[in-house]
Amino acid sequence: MVKINSKTAKDWGLKPRTQLSPGLEKCCLSASAQGSYQDAQRNMELMMGLKVGHSTLHRLVQRTSLPEDSASHPVSSLSVDGGKIRLRTEPGSPCDTNSLNSSDMQPLA
Repeated sequence: MVKINSKTAKDWGLKPRTQLSPGLEKCCLSASAQGSYQDAQRNMELMMGLKVGHSTLHRLVQRTSLPEDSASHPVSSLSVDGGKIRLRTEPGSPCDTNSLNSSDMQPLA
């Protein structure tokens, strides 16, 4: 932990009693959005060289307010589907599996 004075904290845009800079918070939120909090913890240590616990990442996500998203056009229905597909390979080599996700929105008529 690095101790800084209030002037430096103000210059860096730090809120009182916080341990993460705004830039580091953005990196943590981005890593958390990619998968599980445990994966985000490992990725933060790998990419940034900083240990940020999975519970810290969870608390950060929970206290972050995101703007409400709105559709530009009214939607009558939304279909979302997902699953795994197996790609056949040459005999003797391992099969590849991929995730397949799709969505479809029907505009309001």
